Formats: sequence, structure tokens, C-alpha cells
Amino acid sequence: MTTDRNGGYDDHSLIFKLLFMNQRKAFTLIEIMIVVVIIGLLAIALFPKLMGAIGKTSDAARKIEISNWATILTDYKSDHKQYPVSSGACLDESFVSQHNISLDANRMPKDPNPNNETKGCRGYFWYKSIPGNGIDNNSYVIAVKMENVSKGNYNDDPANIQNAESFSPSTTGGQYYVDIGLK
Repeated sequence: MTTDRNGGYDDHSLIFKLLFMNQRKAFTLIEIMIVVVIIGLLAIALFPKLMGAIGKTSDAARKIEISNWATILTDYKSDHKQYPVSSGACLDESFVSQHNISLDANRMPKDPNPNNETKGCRGYFWYKSIPGNGIDNNSYVIAVKMENVSKGNYNDDPANIQNAESFSPSTTGGQYYVDIGLK
């Protein structure tokens, strides 16, 4: 203990020694484990929400890319009087060249997730020409598998759509987003 100027004991230094000198300098293993468990529980609680948000963003991008394809196909129909004939194909580079569609390969609408697979089309959309208003190749189906099931999507295999008039999206939620071109 130290003394103050008057020869008495310094109460402040005594309190300091009692409070702080015997303090440990590290965390115990139990304290560290508790912190790790709390961080792990927070990560487990937030991870599904984060992944759902990423999936919703990708699904929104898919809808935009399908509408881009719809515009490309409408332009094709105005030039050729019908949509490209196909019983089911991937909307990829070979489809574009086979049907003489003028489209820069760098601007080709694609699935934002190159590993997403729809009807065997990995990273691309699936296409089928169908009758519309009783006329062959007067309509089409473009489908993509969504990451999130939602109302208005198609629940069954889009290849089963036989004509544009009979299409009805799921009211409870479906896996495929389908664009029916009937113009």
C-alpha cells in the first residue's frame, strides 16, 4: 500500500488493487464456447432467410430474362408469320442458329444460375411451340424452374401443356414459371 502526502494510506490505490489486480487476463474455455454457440444459433436462424432472399432475386431475374425471350420470339413471329417450330428445346446458341434468330450471343437471355436445370436445359430456358387459337405454332411455352415455389407458377411438367387456351397456373404454388405467348 502506498501512503498519501499526509502519511495516511491512499484509499484509492487500495481499492484499485482489490478490484483490478486480481482480475484474470483471459477468457475461460466455457465463456468462449458460450459465445461460439450463440453465434452459431444466430447463423442458423438467419441463413435460410438469406438464401431465400437470394433465391427471390434470382427468380425475379429469370422472369425478366423470359420476358426478353418473349420479345425476341414476337419479333421472330412478325418476320416469319409463326413462332419457331419445336417440340421442346433449350433456348441456347444452337436454337438461335437453327432458327436464324438475329441475336448477339453476348446478349442472349440466360438463367442467372448456370447450374439451374429446366427440362434438361442447364443454364438456359426451355421452349416449345404449341397451337394457339387452333393454329399450329401460333403460340409458345417458355419455362424455367424457379428456386422458390410461389402462386401463379405452374406445378406440373410444362411439356404437358398442349395448347395456350388450356393453361392454368397453380393456385397453391408451383415450381415452374411459364410464359405462354399468345399474340
